[in-house]
Amino acid sequence: MNSYFYKFMINLLKRFSLERKLLENRGAFIIRQLCLLLHAENIFHSMADILLKEEDLKFASTMVQTLNTILLTSAELFQLRNQLKDLRTQESCALFCCLYRSWCHNPVATVSLCFLTQNYRHAYDLIQKLYPSHSPKQPSPHCFWSLNQ
Repeated sequence: MNSYFYKFMINLLKRFSLERKLLENRGAFIIRQLCLLLHAENIFHSMADILLKEEDLKFASTMVQTLNTILLTSAELFQLRNQLKDLRTQESCALFCCLYRSWCHNPVATVSLCFLTQNYRHAYDLIQKLYPSHSPKQPSPHCFWSLNQ
C-alpha cells in the first residue's frame, strides 16, 4: 500500500475519532465513496489494520460496527463480499484474517463476519463463548443447516 494512502487513512480515522458526529452523520457515505473511487479491499484492509492499534476501544468498536454495516449492506461492496464468501485465494484469506482481528473489537460484527464468510461452526463457538448461559450444551445436528441452504 502507498504510504500516502495509509497516512490519509490514519488521518481520516483520527478525524472520525475526534468528530463523532461526522462519523455518525457522514462516515458511512465517506467510506462508501472512497470504496467507489479507490479499491474497497485496500480501504477495509488499511482501516482494519489501523484499528488494531487504536487505544480508544469504544471508538474502535463503533468504527468496526460502522465498517461492518457498510460491508454487509452497501451495493458498492458487492465484489468484496463475494471475495470474502469465497476464501479460496491467499488474498481473500489474508483479508479475512485482517478484518477478523480488528472486528474482535465488536462481538456482533465478529459473528456477522463469520456468517458472511460461511464459518458457521466458528460463529456458533463464538456465540457460546459470548453467551454461555444461553447456549445449549450440545449443538443440534441441524443447528446451522438452514444457513447453508
